[in-house]
Amino acid sequence: MTGDISSAEDLIEVREKVVQEWGRLDTLHIISGVPSTQTIYQATGLDMVPTISDRSTSSRSPSVATPARTHKFVTGGERDVSGDERSLPENDALKELEEEGMRLAAINMNGVVLSVGCFLPLLSSTSPSPLIHHLSSVAALVPAPTRMLYSATKTAGLAAFKTCAVECARDGGKGSGVRFLAVCPGTIDTGFREKSTSAMKKGGKKDPLADAQSEKVGKVLSVQDTVDSIIYHASLPPKSSPLVLYLPIPIPFLRDLLKIQLPFIKVPPKNIVVLPEWPYKMGWWVDATWLRGIVERMGRNKYGLV
Repeated sequence: MTGDISSAEDLIEVREKVVQEWGRLDTLHIISGVPSTQTIYQATGLDMVPTISDRSTSSRSPSVATPARTHKFVTGGERDVSGDERSLPENDALKELEEEGMRLAAINMNGVVLSVGCFLPLLSSTSPSPLIHHLSSVAALVPAPTRMLYSATKTAGLAAFKTCAVECARDGGKGSGVRFLAVCPGTIDTGFREKSTSAMKKGGKKDPLADAQSEKVGKVLSVQDTVDSIIYHASLPPKSSPLVLYLPIPIPFLRDLLKIQLPFIKVPPKNIVVLPEWPYKMGWWVDATWLRGIVERMGRNKYGLV
């Protein structure tokens, strides 16, 4: 059956069907999303053109001055900036931006919250080992150029999911017993980006700027690799298990053979999984430090904003 994840009525209908057919629910997968592949300039219908201003900036001496670099903004991608008037976003462009933001928020954020709220009691009351898996995105962890609205709404959805995990702790006197797992992949080899508003305006074609150099930073994931990772992490025991250290060996057989298990150190299964770990997990950590400029440059470089 089909339904709208942002509709409470549709979710309840799905839940009733699950109860009718199975009488229980062990695992809920929240796999939904709507893309947006525009920069803030594209979204507001502007093009930024560097210019040299008559104003000057002085260094240490008034006699040493250099022209100030400013920008003019023009509409429709026109490069004729001979006039003195600066273009500003029009009402229609801002209304389109507002509507697209609400459309993405309905799926990427509200859909997650509604799904958890609708199915959590059923999971908690009918399954001996309940799990909610949310397929999020690396864009929810690291600012992604040309993904302004997508990144914002995916971040909100992930934050809501993590908050629910804290509120509904798996253990404890008031714990729900439900395990929460968020998987945050990079680019997956699908036609997902062709569904963005900017792509649909071009007949379902990928946005060339958003797609520029997409393989330059981080590999493109196959659907099968993503599914395999979800199944692996979802099938791990919910309780803490001995810490396992893997040597940096590229051959899986040798890596598993030479793994080191520390039974005296117990660790719970991951609640957030980043795919692929390199470079995105490192970028997630670095972005919270004073070295975040490195991540920002990598992002601009990946999407051709240099």
